[in-house]
Amino acid sequence: MSLHVGTRIEVGFPIFRFKNCETIVILRGDKKCAEGFLRGLFEANGYNDKQGCYVALSAISPILIRQVQVLLLSLSIPSSIRINGNSKASFGKKDVYTLNITNPRGLEIFKENIGF
Repeated sequence: MSLHVGTRIEVGFPIFRFKNCETIVILRGDKKCAEGFLRGLFEANGYNDKQGCYVALSAISPILIRQVQVLLLSLSIPSSIRINGNSKASFGKKDVYTLNITNPRGLEIFKENIGF
């Protein structure tokens, strides 16, 4: 099964929720719409290493991170998710979910089409 931007999936994708708020972004647009949304999200909460080996996005919302992972996959960018629980370096007591893009081809597509 291939995923395309704007495709509705039974579990509610690509509807994005932040924290416990109402749905604030519904992506029904084209590839450029998805790339713009991801660019803004990664500019706000994303980071990368200086060598260009990975790009990552962290949030306390597992729903947001999973939905971003599906959206990235629809753009042919594979990623993985890591959960950091009870970290002394994090704020509050909630788990922090980190989405990582480490695949060389995925990084290349991300850099060419999304960047930040």
